[in-house]
Amino acid sequence: MADWSVLDKFYLVCGLTGSLLFLIRLALLFIGLDHGADLHGGGDFHGGDFHGDAGHADTDIGFKVLTFQGLTAFFMMFGWVGLAISRSTGLGLLLAFPGGFAAGSGAIYLMAWAMSLMVKMQSSGNLDIKKAVGQEGHVYLNIPENGSGVVQIGIQNHLREMDAVSSDKRPIKTGERVRVVAVEGNVLVVDRVV
Repeated sequence: MADWSVLDKFYLVCGLTGSLLFLIRLALLFIGLDHGADLHGGGDFHGGDFHGDAGHADTDIGFKVLTFQGLTAFFMMFGWVGLAISRSTGLGLLLAFPGGFAAGSGAIYLMAWAMSLMVKMQSSGNLDIKKAVGQEGHVYLNIPENGSGVVQIGIQNHLREMDAVSSDKRPIKTGERVRVVAVEGNVLVVDRVV
């Protein structure tokens, strides 16, 4: 290391620091100790709760790429590529700095792209029961006169068993086809399909 320039040492420190922080963050993410605030892009941290707006199309791309994970990827690639170019060409500032900067910028955008794919794979798990209106299913447990039973119906691409009442207050037997006409609280109001 005796013939290393100050710039080579700078690239080495950037590469080592970025790599170490990147690997620590990645390990925490895989073992579940990292709550993934950066995964949601565009949100804010408030007292430990994340309030993100990942589902909104108007989120500025600048906020999505400037995450801790993105910055560690930048410094990791900037340092290692800058060091490699500097050591192989000897043109430290002229070629290594722009090359390292380009590699680091590419790493940031690659990280933002990967995180946006992860966000798309996440789902809230919330069931919007109002989306059942107009859907057809069948009676799973008899709907008695002036009472409730259970229907199986597809809501949000999942087969659900939901409490249901007849819209005309008449009984509907198990196995009969029904269509949801309204939702009252957590109970579906259904009509027979003829």
